[in-house]
Amino acid sequence: MVGATNEVNAQLAESATYDFELKNKDINDIYVDFEERRADANLFRKTTLSNADANGNYLTETQIRYDTDGTTVLYTDAFDLGYDVDGVLISRSEVII
Repeated sequence: MVGATNEVNAQLAESATYDFELKNKDINDIYVDFEERRADANLFRKTTLSNADANGNYLTETQIRYDTDGTTVLYTDAFDLGYDVDGVLISRSEVII
């Protein structure tokens, strides 16, 4: 879990210099889109939660990273999300796409 924690910390540090906006709240009050923008207001990264299970837990996270123009896609990453019996997120595994 240390590796995953380090990765999350690195992502948070990278994101610290960007403005963000949560969008598209679902019926369970969970925002499914998270957009990060550079100082020039161009889109840096968009994260989307999808594939909700019967409990409303999202099983897929997709991140799209944009070039400095805010429209050109550099790459897309996808992750499988896992939850415990209480619906607490306990795992996040990258999917090769």
